[in-house]
Amino acid sequence: MRVIVIGAGVVGLATAYFLMRKGTQVIVVDEHAQAGEGTSKGNGAQLCYSYVAPLAGPGVISKLPIWLSDKNSPVRFSPKMDVHQWRWCLQFLAKCNAKSAAATTQTLLALSALSSELMADFVKSVPIDFDYSDKGKLVVYSKKSSFDAAQQQVALQRNQGSQQEVISAGQCIEIEPSLMAIQERIVGAIFTKGDHTADAFLFCQKLAAYLSENFSSSEFRYGETVQKLAIENGKISGVTTANGFIQAEAVVVATGVEANNLLVPVGLRVPIYPVRGYSITVSMKTAAGLPSLSFTDYDRRIVYAPLGKRLRVGGMADIAGYEKIIDQSRVDVLVAEAKAIFGINGNFDDINPWCGLRPATPAGTPIVGMSQIENLFLNVGHGALGWTLSLATGFRVAEEIAARHQASHKSTF
Repeated sequence: MRVIVIGAGVVGLATAYFLMRKGTQVIVVDEHAQAGEGTSKGNGAQLCYSYVAPLAGPGVISKLPIWLSDKNSPVRFSPKMDVHQWRWCLQFLAKCNAKSAAATTQTLLALSALSSELMADFVKSVPIDFDYSDKGKLVVYSKKSSFDAAQQQVALQRNQGSQQEVISAGQCIEIEPSLMAIQERIVGAIFTKGDHTADAFLFCQKLAAYLSENFSSSEFRYGETVQKLAIENGKISGVTTANGFIQAEAVVVATGVEANNLLVPVGLRVPIYPVRGYSITVSMKTAAGLPSLSFTDYDRRIVYAPLGKRLRVGGMADIAGYEKIIDQSRVDVLVAEAKAIFGINGNFDDINPWCGLRPATPAGTPIVGMSQIENLFLNVGHGALGWTLSLATGFRVAEEIAARHQASHKSTF
């Protein structure tokens, strides 16, 4: 069986990995020159298996005036003359209630638990180095209202199997001494031992190389843009690129915010809109200057993750269109916040600023599985949890493709 996976980010490569393990011939097609060059390249590097609360929560409505008016707000909404933005925003607001948030959290926790299990197996069985660390994660709070809401979320997730620990500001400093620089603003924290960190870009690079070397049926076609999906009698038959037609029995679309570019021409549309995030990657002068584990400054929406000898600092959420524009004011905030904590330990003359477009659905749940077109599969809409959920959704798509192929094969006899 031949399957085309469109997209060589963490989601597409995870899908390809599980398909190849089943003996499937896989062709990965990506418009970039190498794997991981899209939204996977500079993300926050956190594998948040327990911290999966959706952006669409019951407290969002009261925050809208700040999102619209405060240019320094961690979440910003910039209205566009774009019917798709407004449609998405209305759908998003409809999901901003406790019932929807609880249902989304339950779905995401199930996916993240599976992803955590799969990652544990992956790091044991695949000999690649992608700065993986399993020391846990802290989420620190500077506002009592946020901390109170977080404790309610912990209680909700505990009932659904998640294990998190509510700790005091003092306990937070004991776990991560580098936070002493901002201890006066910490009112409390959540510690999650099961959350990890890793470099998504390195993962993509190393996994693509590993698959190329170890699976003779694999093929990677970089710098090649899929122009259209080929449909015959309501069933996918392949894709067309500038280099011609590629035949396949199944196709997986894993192109994030660009999914509708391929889907709309064949009569499909997914409710995805980009949420722009930013990051810097700082070389640390000494290993001692790095935090021992990753942490999130919740009220500033900034994450910190040690990656080898580097520090990844990322965050913000701008609902501002499809442009991949690095807003210098956002980068300046990341630099200022990182300096306040790590000061002279970081080389802030070389910060590698980056921005990416998170493919967000209104509720916050990814769109995974076969579409209305036979054997055209979707693996999109992961939002800020693409790295976290990639193995789980890749596994599920691969399982569904294999099951359908086996069923169709049996029906021919």
